[in-house]
Order: sequence, then C-alpha cells, then structure tokens
Amino acid sequence: MDDSNLYIVKGDRELDKNISNTLKGILIILIVIGHNSILTRSIDGLFKYLYSFHVMLFFILPWFYKRKPSNIHQTVNRSVKLYLYYIVFFILQVVLYNILIEHNFSLTESVYAFLRGGHHALKVVTGYEYLWFLPCFCISMIVYDIFCHLPQKGQIIFNILAIIVVLIFINIRYQGCN
Repeated sequence: MDDSNLYIVKGDRELDKNISNTLKGILIILIVIGHNSILTRSIDGLFKYLYSFHVMLFFILPWFYKRKPSNIHQTVNRSVKLYLYYIVFFILQVVLYNILIEHNFSLTESVYAFLRGGHHALKVVTGYEYLWFLPCFCISMIVYDIFCHLPQKGQIIFNILAIIVVLIFINIRYQGCN
C-alpha cells in the first residue's frame, strides 16, 4: 500500500486527489439529496441541515489544492470566463422562462437579479435559483488569489477574520435570511 494515500493532506495544504474526488462525490450526493423534495419534506430538518453546509464546502476545497499563486492576468481571465457563463445562462433562462412560462418580463427586475445574484431574485426572472453559484465561486477564487499573495502575517489575520465571518453566519441561518 502506498503511504501517500494514508494522509488526507500532504505537505503544505495539498489535498490528495483520491480524497478530493471522494469528498466531491459525497458533496454531489448531498446536493442531490438536498434537491429531492420528497426526501427533504419527509425528514424533519434535513433540508435546513443540508443547506447549511453542502454547497459551501465546494468553495472551501480549492483552498486545499497546491497551486502557484495566480497573477492578475490569470485572475481576470478566470473571472471573465465565469461571468461569460453566467451572462449566457442568465440571458438564456430569462428569455426561455418569459417565453415558455411567465409572460411578465421586467428589465428592471432582470438587471437587479443579474447584479444581486441572490436565490430569490434569480428565481423571479429565470425560474431557477442555481445561477448564484457562478458569481459566488468567482468571488471566492478572487479572495483565494488575494490570500495567496499576502505575507504570512496577513494570511493569519485573514484566517482570523474568516473565522469571525463563519461564526457570524453560523448564527444567521440560511432559511432565516430568505
């Protein structure tokens, strides 16, 4: 047996690929379970519990991959790529939703939903809530790039602030914000 498979994290924050794939698989299963309305309605508290962490863990995983810090050009290119996907799917969904289902298109509400990117604002104009993931992931990766360029003392301060933010949001429940 290879000793490298015995450790979840190898060296400096490098997540083992097999463990990473396993974690992603488990998270995808939890997301599917969370979107199964029959199951989540039949088990009291399951929906709130799953939505308190399952998608957010996808944002945490990249922080454990060892990679060279991005330069500003790479960060901008990745952000443009993610926002292009967001724009295309947003426009496509707004058009299809207003042609096939609702016939009350509002440019003001659409622009607001696009800029805000929140679950409920997006659902009003696109019929779906899931598009929030792309801008949120983009911001997460920008924050990661900034973090990688901070000196060690700055990273420690950043981690302390991140823990404070997490503690605040643990006390503000997901459903309560909706």
